[in-house]
Amino acid sequence: MSLIGSFPKQPREADIFEIDYTGYIAGRVVDSLVASVTVPVGISSAGYQFFGNVLQVKYHGGSNGTSYRFVILTTITIAGYGHIVERELDIVVAEFPDIA
Repeated sequence: MSLIGSFPKQPREADIFEIDYTGYIAGRVVDSLVASVTVPVGISSAGYQFFGNVLQVKYHGGSNGTSYRFVILTTITIAGYGHIVERELDIVVAEFPDIA
């Protein structure tokens, strides 16, 4: 498993994160890319899909002061062999004060 990082968002924001598998694929011919995204309780997902070698995940919600961890399992099939790549990503929900 690999923790990609921790990213802030405000409670009312709807956002997208992307995971680029181009470096992992390294120019090889890909038979298929299949992802499974575990969305944490308290966050809503508007779905996910691949654009080329990039997985895009849409999400919204969350409670102020709470951290949420997404777990993404991606099977990258190259020459008939399924490489399984696990990534994790934390979203930290925090209400930022308005600057007057």
